[in-house]
Amino acid sequence: MTLPDVAELTHTCQGNPDTQLDRVERVSDHQGNPDDRIAAVSASAPEPRRNLTAEWIASCDPLTVVLWFDADNDVKGFDALGDYAEMFWLPIIGPTATLTLRRFCQWTDQAPSGLRVGLGSLAATLGVGKGTSHNSSVVRTLTRLVDFGLARREGDALAVRRMVPIVPVRLAERFPAGLADRHQQVIEALAIAAES
Repeated sequence: MTLPDVAELTHTCQGNPDTQLDRVERVSDHQGNPDDRIAAVSASAPEPRRNLTAEWIASCDPLTVVLWFDADNDVKGFDALGDYAEMFWLPIIGPTATLTLRRFCQWTDQAPSGLRVGLGSLAATLGVGKGTSHNSSVVRTLTRLVDFGLARREGDALAVRRMVPIVPVRLAERFPAGLADRHQQVIEALAIAAES
């Protein structure tokens, strides 16, 4: 018995609308015994994606944290401890990443040349368990800061922004209506202030 053709499907990858999975192949494309089908799928399957940032962070215990100096962003950005970060970055990066960024900013205010923090200790103070492997909550949180441009690797240290940038348009488009309107008001107020 031959199954009907499967229509082309579009899926998003982890909520990213810019990423699409390839079309689903028809079952009839893989004739033969099950072992042959498994071999065909296994041979064409991509290698699992490794998150090198997470592996690097997990290998740096204790982690050295320094400030990320960015002259352009430091002038145009918003204080990571302020309302903008809480109101507009928190819905994007989540509460744990927001708290982590704020905690790092507070600590680097007290130690401007940088500091070293144990991942297990950081995880415990954030309430995300004790694990420090590359797939632990604390490492995923730190990786999220890097993924969204709020932290980056500088040599053997994790550099964090003291001033957060304006949320990019592609991310702001995902805000709920009320939050999107409020963000637009902030952007318009900035434009007016820049003109005067």
